[in-house]
Amino acid sequence: MKKNSLLILLLISIMVCSCQNVIRTPNQLMLEDWNKKYSEQKSFFPPELTNHFPNTLNESIVTFTDNISPEMGSLELMVIDSIKNDSLIPLQKDLESVYIGKYNSSDSCLLIVDRFLTRSKYYKVENTDYDKRQIERPCYIGLFPVPNFWHNNFTTTETECKLPDDFVLYVVDAKQGKYLKEELLTSGWFMPKQWRNGYSKGIAISCERNIIIYWLVIW
Repeated sequence: MKKNSLLILLLISIMVCSCQNVIRTPNQLMLEDWNKKYSEQKSFFPPELTNHFPNTLNESIVTFTDNISPEMGSLELMVIDSIKNDSLIPLQKDLESVYIGKYNSSDSCLLIVDRFLTRSKYYKVENTDYDKRQIERPCYIGLFPVPNFWHNNFTTTETECKLPDDFVLYVVDAKQGKYLKEELLTSGWFMPKQWRNGYSKGIAISCERNIIIYWLVIW
């Protein structure tokens, strides 16, 4: 009987040790899955267009989104990061020295990629759905494109770019032209002629919310 009891205890201890080696929290599992997908999606785009993104995702990441379907109007990658306020200051200083365009999300004139996408209208927006006066406006001259932030945790209908008015948008780089294979690009129906195709990459920051949004959008 003693031998049987000892054997049972031994088996239980082995099972406990084995479980301790493999059990992980859901957050850890989710982060591993996210990083795997994140790495795959980043590699889809030219590396020089994603070099301002984090190398890997960590526990502070709120979410990341991607779209590699031109039918949606553009291809994009976004990472939303929650960061301590004292970490925002050095990042802002770095951005102040490198940005090519700086805008407030509440600006009345912004050159927005996929301007007409909303949560209720986001797939194959047809020509009949847009107002041509919103595509060619004099105030766009000299502006760099920024994304339509229509599908993240902070989306609002109060601003043109769909981000709350406490966000500042830093365009790190933006160029006209074709930067992916022809079949992946859009027709550029909803952009001014000089920006019919191109890309925009940058970072949006809200000091009020301690949030950073990294973006790349190609159309």
